[in-house]
Amino acid sequence: MHADQLNLAFAALADPTRRAILARLAAGEATVNQLAEPFDMTQPSISKHLKVLEHAGLISRGRAAQTRPCRLETARLKDIALWVESYRNLWEDSFERLDAFLQSSQLPPRKGKKMSADNDKTEFVITRQFQLPLAVVWQAWSEADQLQHWWGPKGCSIAIHRFEFRPGGFFHYAMNFQDAPAVWGRFNYREIVPLQSLVWLNSFSNEGCGMARAPFSELCPLEIQNSVSFGEQAGQTTVSLRAEPFGATDDELRYFVELHSSLAQGYGGTFDQLAEHLRRTAGLPS
Repeated sequence: MHADQLNLAFAALADPTRRAILARLAAGEATVNQLAEPFDMTQPSISKHLKVLEHAGLISRGRAAQTRPCRLETARLKDIALWVESYRNLWEDSFERLDAFLQSSQLPPRKGKKMSADNDKTEFVITRQFQLPLAVVWQAWSEADQLQHWWGPKGCSIAIHRFEFRPGGFFHYAMNFQDAPAVWGRFNYREIVPLQSLVWLNSFSNEGCGMARAPFSELCPLEIQNSVSFGEQAGQTTVSLRAEPFGATDDELRYFVELHSSLAQGYGGTFDQLAEHLRRTAGLPS
């Protein structure tokens, strides 16, 4: 890819709204009105984002009757992936040579090529095992009437206002606490592999399903990417969730590190509620 085209592509991808638009288009063509629906902004504002993406070659716009449907241009994304891959290979080769140097110097070798979740505090990981088959656990994550009974922190009830279980779709909900105003949240699903994995961007929201800042801190990352994997062995299901800031600033990353104990409590309580919901659904004793 030409250097100018690469600069345009990375500049376009730097904005979270434009990344969300691309995630929606990954599910299929959409009109400007359809793309504007989840965001708390006007149609002209969305059109400005579309012009940037189109100028960068990441989307194209056709004509169908009175509309101009937008579609994702995967060739340009492939070019970006190839550029990143070339540098990944360079980094890995450098690490291999560093390992060889450390070993020849009789210094403790570096343990692996990637930092583990225990050492890299810019991501949070929680794993739980449930004494039920994978199909039963998957339904709890993929059906609105089940999510409503366990998602969220302890002490709140969930009211679901929108549920689109597909890549690019939204799960928009209100968390209701006793004697307190509703706190809105949303998922923007990015990847769904049935019975295997889920990836979504989670953020606070407003009543219109647009993104909103956390009510407790301006430094909290605007979006958290959640990646969940599912596995089954001998009728028992293991669920592992990895949460990490998406498009965060340095200050937001530092704040996320400080939130680890709160994340452990919040996600831990949510998984406790999932376990109780599954036991109730399966008619098992508490």
